[in-house]
Amino acid sequence: MTNVVIEKTRKKASSPHWTRPAAYLDLIKYKQTALLVYTGAMGYIASQQFNWLTLILFIVATTLIVSGTTIFNMVYERDIDAKMSRTKRRPIPSGFISSIEALTVASFLLGMGLIVAGQINPLTAAVLFTGFFLYVFIYTLLLKRKTKLSVIPGGIGGAMPALAGRTAATGSLDIVGILFLVFVSTWVPLHFLTIAILYQDDYRKAGIPMWPVVEGVLPTVRIIALSSVGTAGVGALLGIVLSIHWGFLIALLLPSTYIMVLSLKNLVKPTSERNWTLFKLASVYMLYAYIVFVAGSFFKVDYSTLLGIS
Repeated sequence: MTNVVIEKTRKKASSPHWTRPAAYLDLIKYKQTALLVYTGAMGYIASQQFNWLTLILFIVATTLIVSGTTIFNMVYERDIDAKMSRTKRRPIPSGFISSIEALTVASFLLGMGLIVAGQINPLTAAVLFTGFFLYVFIYTLLLKRKTKLSVIPGGIGGAMPALAGRTAATGSLDIVGILFLVFVSTWVPLHFLTIAILYQDDYRKAGIPMWPVVEGVLPTVRIIALSSVGTAGVGALLGIVLSIHWGFLIALLLPSTYIMVLSLKNLVKPTSERNWTLFKLASVYMLYAYIVFVAGSFFKVDYSTLLGIS
C-alpha cells in the first residue's frame, strides 16, 4: 500500500505552534469529541421528548466527560505517542503540557461532567461514567497494549454517549437506546481500523497489537467490510424501530450501500487511498445518519401495518 495519504497527513501535523487553548483542543481530540456528543444530542432530539434545558445540560455534561476521558487516555499513552510519527508532536509527548497538569484538568472535567449529568437523571450519569470506565480502564489501561480485541470495549465505550442521549430523554433503558449503542459500536471498526491500516507501521514500532499489525491487512479489511454491513443493518433496524418514514429509510440505505460496496471492493484490492476514503466517509456517514433519524422521526410510519403484522 502506498504512503501518499500518510505523507499528506504528516505534513499537516509536522510543525505545531501550540497555544494553551489549541493544545487542549488537540488533547481532547475535539473532532472526535464533537462527533460523540453529536450522536447523543441527536439521539435525544430523535426521541421527541424535547426540553431545551435538558439538551443543554446533556451537551455540557457529555462534552466535559468525553473530554476528560480523552485526556486521561492521552496521559497514559504518552509513551506510545512519543514513538509514533503521527502523534509524537502532541502536547504531552512534545513537553508542552505536563502529565500532572493534564491529569488535573481531566479529573476536573470528568467530575464536573458527572455533576452536570446527575442533574439530568442518575441513569444518564451512570451511562456516561460507564463510557469513561470502559475507555480508560478496560481499553486504555488493561487491553490496548495486550490484545487486538481492545477495539471492542473501546468501541462500546465510545458509543455510550449515543445511549446516554436516549436515557436523557426517557430516563430508562429501552430497545431504541440499545440500538443507538449497537449502531455506533458496529460503526467503530469502520472508522478506526481503516486508519489503523494506514498507520500500521507506527503501531508496530510502538509495540501496539492493533488488528493489522497482528493479523495483517486482508483480515483487517474483512472486519471493516463486516462493520460496514453491520452498521447498515443496525441502522435500518433502528430506522424501523423509530418508525421513520420509508423515504428517509431509503435515504439512509443509499449511502450505507455505497460504503458496503466500497469496503467489499477493498477486499479485492486493498489500497491506502481507498482505506482513507472509507475513513473519511465513515464520519460523514455518522453525521448524515443522525440527521436522517431526527428528520425521519417527525414523519412516522407504522411498519407493523405496512408488513401486515397485527
